[in-house]
Amino acid sequence: MNEELKQWYEAQFDLFGEQGWKDLLVTVNEMRENYQNLRNLPSDDTLRYRQGQLDILDWLAGWQNSVESNYKELQNENVV
Repeated sequence: MNEELKQWYEAQFDLFGEQGWKDLLVTVNEMRENYQNLRNLPSDDTLRYRQGQLDILDWLAGWQNSVESNYKELQNENVV
């Protein structure tokens, strides 16, 4: 792993340890729960908009796991 990529991962791990990140994830997960109920939406356009919002919230909620998994894979590749 090159130094620039290593620094990027270290910055992400620093972010994940911050209280602000943890607070943001609480809000994201609350929003995801609120948006799960799609039964009473007034139109198809609203449904598609809500689906887009859920996609973004899912991506954000999974960012930490994605970064950590990719980092472990890179670490394993460098060991071999």
